[in-house]
Amino acid sequence: MTLISVILMIAGLILIVVNLPGIWLVFLGILISSFANGFDEVSVSWNITFFFLALLTLLIDNLTLMIGAKKYGATKWGILGAIVGSVLGFILASFPGALLGPFFGAMVFEIVFAGKELRESIEAGFGAFIGIVVAVMLKAGIALAMILTWIWLINR
Repeated sequence: MTLISVILMIAGLILIVVNLPGIWLVFLGILISSFANGFDEVSVSWNITFFFLALLTLLIDNLTLMIGAKKYGATKWGILGAIVGSVLGFILASFPGALLGPFFGAMVFEIVFAGKELRESIEAGFGAFIGIVVAVMLKAGIALAMILTWIWLINR
């Protein structure tokens, strides 16, 4: 079971780097390992903590995108465009699309719906891109902390 857990955790980290919800694979890997060992090494309380850390990444995902876009002048249209761009970007162009989609989505929505000039729209798109990059780094940090804590717990 440990091998399956490790594979899930590594896959989760890879998904996080491409801005997908891989944190749930990391959590699942920990949960499977815990269940297989009767929650002796990694207790139920640790699993609850890991679950809430995984939930925290959802908040981070949404907040960093909004804060980044807003800091660079995006309106609610730009923020909505960044979200739409993120989803469409991933569907149409995988990893590069997931990173660049928010930029283009915010930019286009700012021009079309908010009536902003190109320069202002580009700035809003840049803010959305920065938000995505910060979110990926924070989520990867949380996932690594979860994995390192799991390693520590099973080896103590």
